[in-house]
Amino acid sequence: MFGKSSLLNALLKENRAIVTEIAGTTRDTIEEYVTIKGIPLKLIDTAGIRDTKDIVESIGIEKSKNAIDEAELVLLILDAISGISEEDKTLIEMVKNKKHIILVNKIDIGEKISTADLNDENVIEISIKNDIGLDLLENKIEEMFNSVELDSENDVIITNSRHQSLIVKAKQGINNALKSVKDGIPLDMISIDIEEAIQNLGEITGDNVSEEVITGIFAKFCLGK
Repeated sequence: MFGKSSLLNALLKENRAIVTEIAGTTRDTIEEYVTIKGIPLKLIDTAGIRDTKDIVESIGIEKSKNAIDEAELVLLILDAISGISEEDKTLIEMVKNKKHIILVNKIDIGEKISTADLNDENVIEISIKNDIGLDLLENKIEEMFNSVELDSENDVIITNSRHQSLIVKAKQGINNALKSVKDGIPLDMISIDIEEAIQNLGEITGDNVSEEVITGIFAKFCLGK
């Protein structure tokens, strides 16, 4: 009780995930969006990674491992009163080369885990139940995502992997369209790449471009052989 799902609820400030004292309650990923210190985040509550013979839970655990691989930031919760298990050691090793924060939970009850033993600069002691240390967590998240120094006022940093992927796709679509123009490809074919690029950028900004605007763009095209 008061582990991953409780942390999700605490950060969302609502009871989104089911919390019980039974390990393995979370069988699938739960995804929610939240803004912390002005930083938009997609939180993913995953199944706990442990040895199990339960087929459904095993599927959830595989999803958890994939989520760790793809995440920009991993929050790893350890139980302060249980000490560091072999499973915990595996998880610590799994996240050490990723951007991560290790949360030692239930410090209000007792501690069998020493932050010195973890030998990690990104460790925060918390009690989700008593709202201890959650402000430190939010500050740490802000620090991690705002720590990159810009070389000039015109530099832009993309910290959201989904946005990065959409920008890459939009750029590729534009490059394809430019090449098609040079190759004399018909406008209706070029418009497919242009529209896909616009849609990808629209998913980031939330804006939609009307058919009238797209028609206006192609009205100004002048293609020659």
